[in-house]
Amino acid sequence: MQTVYLDHAATSLPKAPGVADAVRAALELPSPGRGNTRRGAEAAALLTRCRSAVARLLGVGSPDRIVFTAGGTDALNLALFGLLKPGEHAVVGDLEHTSVTRPLAALRGGGGVLSTLSSDEDGLYRPDELDALLSAPPAAPLVALSHGSNVVGTVQPVAELAAVCRERGALLLLDACQTAGHVPIDVDGWGVDLLATGAHKGLLGPPGVGVLIVGERAERRLTPTRLGGTGGGGGDDMPAELPHRLEPGTPNLPGIAGLLAAVEWIEGEGVGALHARSVECLGRLIDRLAALPGVRILGPPDAAQRCGLVSVTLPGWESMEAAAVLDASFGVECRAGLHCAPGAHARYGTRAEGGAVRFSVGPFTTPAEIDAAAEAVTALLS
Repeated sequence: MQTVYLDHAATSLPKAPGVADAVRAALELPSPGRGNTRRGAEAAALLTRCRSAVARLLGVGSPDRIVFTAGGTDALNLALFGLLKPGEHAVVGDLEHTSVTRPLAALRGGGGVLSTLSSDEDGLYRPDELDALLSAPPAAPLVALSHGSNVVGTVQPVAELAAVCRERGALLLLDACQTAGHVPIDVDGWGVDLLATGAHKGLLGPPGVGVLIVGERAERRLTPTRLGGTGGGGGDDMPAELPHRLEPGTPNLPGIAGLLAAVEWIEGEGVGALHARSVECLGRLIDRLAALPGVRILGPPDAAQRCGLVSVTLPGWESMEAAAVLDASFGVECRAGLHCAPGAHARYGTRAEGGAVRFSVGPFTTPAEIDAAAEAVTALLS
């Protein structure tokens, strides 16, 4: 039985060409730049190349604003705990991942106030509603929103939302774990203050590495949450400059090497072209699923408004059971349950029934695989 992999929103498979070779090669290198050796300099140059590649891909003028982290969750925690003090006010969307909501809940436990920005039926956040929240007291220094929901896939109007944040004096933290590599991103052009993403989803890199992009407004207010060696300078204080102020310890050179290989492959293909492929495959799947009686599609009907995923409820099936049968009987690997976003499922009324079945595509997904998945769901419901 052939396997049809439609769980790219959890982790991409296969990785971009060259990623595995780059990881293996980096395992033969020493720590970057900390021993004044030729191979140490080679390792340091690899980090510099990766910062520059990520900056180009995501629209960041200065590569020094690319901070390497242990993943998307780590990047989000670094931003949230580094910016907010216990008792401060924040605004968060109602579709967010627990990588955002759990840190905010911990901060709220210290007396903080949390306001929720509600999405519309298609999963969009409206700039006018964000403006109303930020206009009301108490003042909120931070707004945390997903660029693309990991449940409904809706891609947000970031430039408009960022403009509201700037006008009201709030920083915007954008969770791009579902969009980086899938859709074009322009951090500087949009006015985003912080962007967090992992390497292993749309960026097609290895797990265990991520990126936090720190803009000028955020740099002045972001406090390091981890302290340690940075390979230069003495004393007990972290370096003042980015990225070293936020990168203590030995970097994950193999993971960063794999990310570099993946980003260079994406650059060669073009994010726009990859997104067009994703839209074509996802639209084909949505059309097939929408024609089945009783199937409910969460989020926007237009695949072009999504970041490569669609979640559905299937009549007569609990989501976890449906996903297990799709895998065991038809070879279709997808994702079921609450997707670490219980608030999103509460918003769409699917939390009580155990969530939904999510199908997500990648750059190597084929129309034949989409048809096989649609036929499997048809057989499941027959």
